[in-house]
This record gives sequence, C-alpha cells and structure tokens, in this order.
Amino acid sequence: MFRAMKTRKGFTLIELIVVVGIIGILAAIAIPMDRAHTIRTKITEGTRAASTVASAIGDYRQDQETWPPGCGDVTAISNTLGVGVSTSRYVQSMVTSNSGVIRVTYQNIAGDVDGNSLTLTPSINANGSIDWNWAGIGMLQKYIPKE
Repeated sequence: MFRAMKTRKGFTLIELIVVVGIIGILAAIAIPMDRAHTIRTKITEGTRAASTVASAIGDYRQDQETWPPGCGDVTAISNTLGVGVSTSRYVQSMVTSNSGVIRVTYQNIAGDVDGNSLTLTPSINANGSIDWNWAGIGMLQKYIPKE
C-alpha cells in the first residue's frame, strides 16, 4: 500500500523564482547606493585638498589680518599660500577668491557631477575664529559634505 517515496534532488521552480526575486531586490537597492558611495569617495579628493588650502588661508588671515589675494589656479595657490595642491583625475580646478572662498570644480566622476563645483566659504566668529561651510554650485545635495 505504501510506496516508498523517492528522494528528490535539486530545487523546485518556485524556490528558484523566490531566490532570483530576492537577489533582484537586493541588487536594486545596493547598486544605486554603491554608485552614490563611489561618487562621494571621488569627491573627497577635492574636499581634502580644499581643507588643506583652508588651513593655509586661516593661517594667512591670522598672520596678516586680511584675506589672501585671490588665486586663479593651483600654481598660484602654491606660490601665495605655500601649500602643495595639484589638480588630478577628478579635480579639474581649484581657485580661491580674495574673501577666502575656495572653489573646487570636478571632472571624470559622473554625468551629474562633472563640471559642477563645491565651495568652501569662511565666516569669522565674534571671537575671531573661522567657521567653514560647504555649498554646491550645480552639485546635488547628497554629494555636498556635511562638515
């Protein structure tokens, strides 16, 4: 009466469809997050260089009691502030203004970032210290540094 049950090997079609669906959902979430993380990592190259220039501008302001003259390229920044900064694969240019603002323009990152800029703007507190604030020119908000 009772037949011996045959042992099955492998997966059923439903099990395979469920696994493929789960992998698809995970990929749909992970790929955009990875892209945004990769872009922010490349942008960091310029923000670190700008932070170095900001320190030199702060020192200049402290010593001379005025902002340094505007610099139109990294060579002028190096000559004026004594800071070794260079453009790179992702940083197209870096310039400073005579009010201490640093502008970094990007290239070779992604279509929504290339040609856009981040600015690092100083503001002097009542006690004479300088606060620096990031802003974007054409840059999406999610790529602008928080500090």
